[in-house]
Parts: sequence; structure tokens; C-alpha cells
Amino acid sequence: MAAGHPRALHQGLEYLQQHNALMPVSELAIQLRANTIGVSVIEPLIRHSFEPKEMELLPVPLQQAAERGSLRYAPTADTSKGWLSAPLPLIGAAIYNSKVTNQVPYSFIWKLMQPASPNAPKQFEECIHQFDLIKSFYGLPVVPPNLAVIPPFEHGRELRGPKAPRLAPRDWHELEYSFKAHSNENVLKNSPTEGVTFREEFKEKLDSELYVYCAQEAETHPCFDAMYDAKFPSDGTRVKVLLHTRIHDNLQSAIEGLEMAAQLLTKAGWVGTFLFVILLGEVITPPTTCNHSLLLIQKKDYNYFLPPTFTPIVEMQRFFRHQAPNAKKTTSERYLGK
Repeated sequence: MAAGHPRALHQGLEYLQQHNALMPVSELAIQLRANTIGVSVIEPLIRHSFEPKEMELLPVPLQQAAERGSLRYAPTADTSKGWLSAPLPLIGAAIYNSKVTNQVPYSFIWKLMQPASPNAPKQFEECIHQFDLIKSFYGLPVVPPNLAVIPPFEHGRELRGPKAPRLAPRDWHELEYSFKAHSNENVLKNSPTEGVTFREEFKEKLDSELYVYCAQEAETHPCFDAMYDAKFPSDGTRVKVLLHTRIHDNLQSAIEGLEMAAQLLTKAGWVGTFLFVILLGEVITPPTTCNHSLLLIQKKDYNYFLPPTFTPIVEMQRFFRHQAPNAKKTTSERYLGK
């Protein structure tokens, strides 16, 4: 249903539950068809769904769509605000019926909604990749408003003195995406004799504004899943964002992989700063040390990082990754020689 997107069924059934409706799947299709939305609603929906908001502060078209049941407005338990979201079948149908499946940014959303598979590699990471492209297109910040960046720390305490990075105070919520092209080539390489090193062939691209997305078999992959450029618009300070997802591996090992990458990039000539982004699939061992600023997204933070319309997609892929036969293989620890 919903233009052939099995993932959307999850949100469709949740839609019925929220509306206290019990009916066969055939009736579900009829109900969802009656509550259609247009593609013009998608952009404001995404912009206004990263945090709970008061209904009267939402754009009028979103208020009207919520009142007729096309969008869902879920009040929080302890405030006058609520989360705004849409059943994924309506998003898929709007894009499909408007014939914009190959048009940016709807192509990113369309790819994000493709059928989940328990066997396809890196679909969990691919979800995050596509949502980065969506956020970048709409000019949304790298760090959503309700998430906080953790300063560098050692043994649970903030780094101070000569060991701390020399950074001016920053409002990380102002950080903007600034990549202009994409690449999937290796940034690092791993040899039996030299260990992990920087690929000199990538040096000429180190200052390019790129989004580097790592394939499953890439040598770079055990250190990070993606690397992209961002900047602070107030003074142009450039940032390399190193992103990694974790399902089973020890979190500290993920940080050590990012630290290794940051050291190699700095040695190769990168003079900007770094932001580590780690998205967790489950609660695992807390980290002890991190020498760079860290955005840690736990399961409880998914609504703030992805917004609730798209959270079920990542939840489903997280489940597949969690249940996969090879999910407990800690490739990053092998890569780091542990």
C-alpha cells in the first residue's frame, strides 16, 4: 500500500491506533486515502516537527491538515505543546501521485521510504544519509534545537587546560551543512604493515566541501560512516562532521575510531574543527573519554533528530540490524587492532 512502501504500513497502523480505530487493512487504505496531503505540506511539516510546538503557532495549512486528520498532532504529557507528524503512507502517496519521485528533495524522501530489508547492508546508515540530504536541502541546522553537543571530556569530566581543544564558545545549533558534492571514495586505508593511514590521493579534496559516504566494504567505514563539511555562518569557521552509527559495538571504540580519523585528517592538513555524531541503536557502555565535541543520539532522542514522521523508518532498520546474524561482529575493534 501507499505506492508500494511496506515500511509505511507501520506508521499507517499507528495512525489508526492514535485515532482509536480498529478496522481491516482494506479499510485502512480507504481511511488514509480520504486524508490526503499535497507535496506542498511536506516542507513545512519537516521544518516544524523537530520539537513540540503549540498548535496555534504552527502555519495555518498545517493546523488545517491536523484538524481534518491528515496530519497528527500529539500533545505532550506535561506541556501545552505537541508533536506534529504525518502517516508515512500519505507522504509516499503525495510524492508518487505528484510524479516527483525523481525530483530533489522528494527523491531523498522517496529513497528513504524504500522497503526495508533485513539483509541489505548499511540500510540503517543509509536512512541517516538520506535525512542529512533532506535537512541540508531545506537549510536546517546540523544540530536540531532540542539536542545538545557534549564538550570534550575525560573520565566523565569536561576537558580543561592545555588538553582541551582551543575553541571559541559556540552555539552548535547555528552549525549549517556546507557540502556541495558527494563522494564515496576511501579517505583512509589500512595496510598490514603501516596500519591505518590517510590516503594521499584524497589530500587535494580535503578542503573541498564534500559529503563522503562510506560503503560497507570501504576501508574508511570502520572509522566513520560519513564525513561532511559544515560551517558557522557568523564567522565562517569550518567543521568536519564525522558520523558513525552503533548497534552493538562498545561506544568508546566508536569514539576511538573517530579520534583516529580526526588525528589523520589533522596531520594531512585539515585546519578546521571537528564534530563527532554518533547515533546509537541501543543503550550500551557509556564512553569515558572524547577529545572533540560530541553529539550523541540515543533511542530516546530519535524524535528530536529525525522528527516523529520518519522515526519509524529508522526504528525498523535498527531492529533489522539488531537481529542480523552478523550484528555482533565488532569490525571497528578489529580495525583498531583490539
